[in-house]
Amino acid sequence: MAFKVFVDPGHGGIFTGATGPGGLVEKTVNLAVALKVEQYLTRMGMTVQLSRRTDQTLANTLDADLQARVQAARSFGADAFVSIHCNAASDPSAAGLETWYVNDDTHNVAANATLAQLLQRHLLVTTGRHDRGTMYKQNPHEAFYVIRNVPMPATLVELAFISNPDEEKLLATEWYQEKAALGIAYAIKVFSEIP
Repeated sequence: MAFKVFVDPGHGGIFTGATGPGGLVEKTVNLAVALKVEQYLTRMGMTVQLSRRTDQTLANTLDADLQARVQAARSFGADAFVSIHCNAASDPSAAGLETWYVNDDTHNVAANATLAQLLQRHLLVTTGRHDRGTMYKQNPHEAFYVIRNVPMPATLVELAFISNPDEEKLLATEWYQEKAALGIAYAIKVFSEIP
C-alpha cells in the first residue's frame, strides 16, 4: 500500500502570511513549493493530498481555516503531515531554515522528531541555507495548531526568512523552490522507508 502524505501549503486566500520587503507574499511561495513536492512524491510512488491547490481560503476565519486543514489530513488518513511556510522576523538579518515538531505525551515524539530531523538535514543539503535546527515549543499547547492536532507524524517547515531581503529574493526563484521541494520529498521518502 502506498505511503500517504498530506502536504499543507500554509496560508492562502485572505490569509496571506508574511510579506517580504520586496513584496513577495508567503502564501504564494508555500503553494509553489507544495505543488513541486507533490510532483516528486507522486513520482516516488506515494499518494499525496494537498490542503489547497490554488490561492484559496479554506474557511472564513483563521481558526476554521486551520481546523479544515487538520480535518482533511485526518480524513485522508495520512502517514505523514508536512506544513510548508516561510519565516519572518523583525530583524531583517535573521536567516536560515528551521523545522518544528510537537514534543508531548499525546504524540509519537520519536516519529515527529525523526521526520523533523530528516527534513532539516535534506533541506540543508539541497538549499545550502543556515541551519537553525529542529525545534519544539516547551509548552506543547503553544505548538502550531496544524501539527498539534493531527494524529500522524507531523512537522512544520520554515523554508527561509521572507523578511530577509536576500532570502526573499531566493524564495521568489524557481530554482530555490525546486531545491526546497526536492529536499522535502527526499526526506519524506527516507522516512517512509523506516521499518
